[in-house]
Amino acid sequence: MNRHLGGAVLLDEPELLFRIARAVAAALPPELPLSAKMRLGVRDPARAAECAQALADGGARLLVVHARTKLDGYRPPAHWEWVARVA
Repeated sequence: MNRHLGGAVLLDEPELLFRIARAVAAALPPELPLSAKMRLGVRDPARAAECAQALADGGARLLVVHARTKLDGYRPPAHWEWVARVA
């Protein structure tokens, strides 16, 4: 477990993702777009679209989605169908 609410565990907290993205976007110069990278989730991708929407609503203009969950690590398979759902 992550005791500091950092990294992939934030994917269980879409509202917090929104607040973080909003704060970072507000701190950036207007000509510098905010980008973010996320995994599909911690254990499963059920909230991936919700998390992506929270980041976008918070001001992220570019989003890169890693096609695996935290527990998947980097092992195959990649879940490209979930990346398409997020898009």
